[in-house]
Amino acid sequence: MEKGNTAPAGEDRSPLTRDDILRLARIRGLPIDESDVDEIRYRLNALTDALDQLDTTLLYQVDPTPLLIPPEE
Repeated sequence: MEKGNTAPAGEDRSPLTRDDILRLARIRGLPIDESDVDEIRYRLNALTDALDQLDTTLLYQVDPTPLLIPPEE
């Protein structure tokens, strides 16, 4: 995985490999047990795929909704 290597919306990107996961964890200083790498890889690739689908929607036309609505006085 190279810095700045992002695929435009609608284009497939290569899934992260075990080495990518271990390199990212090492860069961030996150300890990862070797037995967890495949599960982390699966989940991160699934999350990335789901987020890529959002790029193709028209979300920029939707007004934002506040996460917390202040109580009425």
